[in-house]
Amino acid sequence: LLFGARAAQAMLADGLPLESFDARDGAAEPLAENEESQVDTLIAQLQAEMWTNAGLLREESTLRKGIAAQAAIEAQLDELAREGKTSRRLAEAQSLSSVAHAILQSALARTESRGAHYRNDYPARDDMNFQRHSVLGADGRVGFEEW
Repeated sequence: LLFGARAAQAMLADGLPLESFDARDGAAEPLAENEESQVDTLIAQLQAEMWTNAGLLREESTLRKGIAAQAAIEAQLDELAREGKTSRRLAEAQSLSSVAHAILQSALARTESRGAHYRNDYPARDDMNFQRHSVLGADGRVGFEEW
């Protein structure tokens, strides 16, 4: 409950515009069986790309490859959603893609090795600059804050 309350406070503090949602505005069409299969394939691709490019050993070049792969997968997921189609699995895939984006951007911004995540191009730990929490802002930039 504590972290849920903190998350709600942080979201409200972001000051993003609130959008109303009316479920009656155009019912979404369910994905066809082949489209569900496509979503499963995209999830598997995203998992493989994240392990390869943002796993335990990282460096700028692989993180950038991961960012490009995640963006391509997100575009394919968005295309299905733009067609007015939906499913629980598609929503899950879009959420996984969003989390992957946050991980990749944060890992790219954190130019140090910390914990189990080792940057080949930045092998040393840098407490002066990075002993903080990574925060991905609404503008897409990563900042580091003390909590």
